[in-house]
Amino acid sequence: MERQILATQVQYELLWEELVSRLAAAGVEPARLARIPPAIRVFRFPYGACKTEALNLLARLGLPAIQWSVVSGDPAPGQSAALISSRILKEVRPGAIIICHANGRGHHTAAALPRIIPALKSQGYSFVTVSELLAAGEVVSSPECYELKPGDGAKYDHHFRR
Repeated sequence: MERQILATQVQYELLWEELVSRLAAAGVEPARLARIPPAIRVFRFPYGACKTEALNLLARLGLPAIQWSVVSGDPAPGQSAALISSRILKEVRPGAIIICHANGRGHHTAAALPRIIPALKSQGYSFVTVSELLAAGEVVSSPECYELKPGDGAKYDHHFRR
């Protein structure tokens, strides 16, 4: 686990150097480049599935594990943009982290975002990175894995037990 996490961090840093170099050569202003973090600052478990051993390792590495609090449902091909929009707008709260997919699994996400973004902005919400969100308020921390809130994810930890 540790080798995989550290190798991913190294790969990110190499890609960051290449990206910043290319953008600087293209004339992108330094202030914009400074917004791209040079190192990974948070970790999200694939599929949200984790185990306590992994949480402990991340804590030792000083890498906060983050989780979402609103599920868009966009991986399900049968979800329409309207259903995704209504689910998010109904469940969002201040400080929410909404999970949407841009990896080919986000069925109808692109069609839902033009509905979601203006509606949230009209309600006074703004969009920030997870790192900005963590720096802006009180962080809810849990020593256990969960899906939407601490205590609801015992189902994830048992997938890894043998």
